[in-house]
Amino acid sequence: MNFFYSAATNAFYPEPLKAVYQEAGTWPEDAKAVTAATYQKYAVDPIPDGKTRMPNKAGMPYWANVPQATAEELQEMALREKQKRMQVAVNSLAVLQDAADLGIATEAEAASLKAWKTYRVLLSRIDTTAAPDITWPEVPENVA
Repeated sequence: MNFFYSAATNAFYPEPLKAVYQEAGTWPEDAKAVTAATYQKYAVDPIPDGKTRMPNKAGMPYWANVPQATAEELQEMALREKQKRMQVAVNSLAVLQDAADLGIATEAEAASLKAWKTYRVLLSRIDTTAAPDITWPEVPENVA
């Protein structure tokens, strides 16, 4: 099977579907035929570490270095990670806290409740502006 590559979309298109794309008006104007080896390297084989597929000046694919995140982007990623972790803690605490409030918590549930509360407090103290130099607290094991 033959393939085409579009620098504009940074994507490959199989030749047998060209008529379908054209009929839909989505066939890229800059589509260029590529060799089977090019398709294999840039669409099938694993992406090399630290690389991303990009079009070069000739409009063909190559492996470019992944751009380094800015300090602001790192801080935003850390904030999202903190929020995600906090939600996991809140979800984990809900039933354990209910059991404790009702006086029916097992010893294991009480221990798990304390571990998750400790985790949540430590997590709340994380300063995301320190990204990427953040040491996340260890997630409690499911003790209960």
